Amino acid sequence: MSFEIEEIEVRTVHLPMIEPFRVSFGTISDRTQVLINMRGGGISGWGEAAVLPMPFYNHEYPRTLLAVLEDFAIPLFFKEKPETPRDAFKVLSKIAGNYIARAGLEMAYWDWYAKSKDMPLYKMLGGELDEVPVGISVPLKPNMQELLDTISAALDKGYRKIKVKIEPGKDIDVVEKIYAHFGAGIPLMVDANFAYTLDDIDIFRALDHYDLMMIEQ
Repeated sequence: MSFEIEEIEVRTVHLPMIEPFRVSFGTISDRTQVLINMRGGGISGWGEAAVLPMPFYNHEYPRTLLAVLEDFAIPLFFKEKPETPRDAFKVLSKIAGNYIARAGLEMAYWDWYAKSKDMPLYKMLGGELDEVPVGISVPLKPNMQELLDTISAALDKGYRKIKVKIEPGKDIDVVEKIYAHFGAGIPLMVDANFAYTLDDIDIFRALDHYDLMMIEQ
């Protein structure tokens, strides 16, 4: 298959959050998302480079994405003309770091490529299921009752995995009360968003007794 991409467009979309999302390092009230549209041969593929509005999670944020995509990744893509998404991965690996910017462009190519083969992308990637159970991430809440109500509403909507944010002072007790309210069978995980250090290892030893699905960051 020859290289058939004719045009790549980068768009930014500003989305206010339905409600503020608080984590250990701050509160997120809106998101600016970067979308990549790849066109060629009458086919359109889409990718998303999803980052936070500030470089606290990693070094990338919307303005760096735009600069890397427009100044380096897209020109390199057209120069090298990768024939498949796997080739594109190798080409874009010439750019140091900036993994989310590179992933967004590669994602758009995967979408375009699968459509060009008239094949669902999940099948092209070796997937077998056309439905998968999904989970939800629950932000830090002002009080325990509000957190329990939010989790209950999520379970009622059919979410199969619950990830709650934690921070120092809102960790072991939070998990204990969630299990006390919903029972030990709730599919629970916690996310600290790098709020702890090795000095807090005893907290995580205590959390380990609850048989959580995982502890993130």
